[in-house]
Amino acid sequence: MLAAMLEEPARTWELSSLLDACGWTDQAHIAGAGGTLDEKGLVVIEENRTTCWSLGSEGEGAIDSGLIEQRI
Repeated sequence: MLAAMLEEPARTWELSSLLDACGWTDQAHIAGAGGTLDEKGLVVIEENRTTCWSLGSEGEGAIDSGLIEQRI
């Protein structure tokens, strides 16, 4: 992983691009290698958490027929 990162040292690497560069399919490999490289001071890890919300089937139905509270 470090060898792949050294080919483009100024790049900010994301999980998917590291998986591609290393030829790995399991993100656990990236997490393990990244953790070790971080402990050695060779990389800096920045994590971002994202929460996505989407409508379920009842919410989709409310779009078509309106909210039950409005219909009562």
